[in-house]
Amino acid sequence: MSKDDGNRAREENGYDEVRALARRHGAAAIDGLLDLGTKANSEAVKLAALRELLDRGFGRVPAASGPGDSTTFCYLIVDDGYDA
Repeated sequence: MSKDDGNRAREENGYDEVRALARRHGAAAIDGLLDLGTKANSEAVKLAALRELLDRGFGRVPAASGPGDSTTFCYLIVDDGYDA
C-alpha cells in the first residue's frame, strides 16, 4: 500500500473528520469523565471514568509480561486533602 493509498483510505473512512470532531469536543469529554468519576452512583462507573482520565493524562501502565519482567512502574500519589 502506498502512502497515497493510506491517505485515501483515511479520507474514505472519515478518519480525519472523526479525529477533528473528537478534538473539538475533548474538553467537554474530559469534564464529563470527571463528573462521572465524582458523582456517579456506581463505584464501578466512578472507577472506570477516573481510570480513563488518568490513562489519558499520564499514560497507561505497561502490563508485566511475566516473571522477571524489568518493567518500570510510575506511582501517582494523590493528596485527598485530609490530614491523617
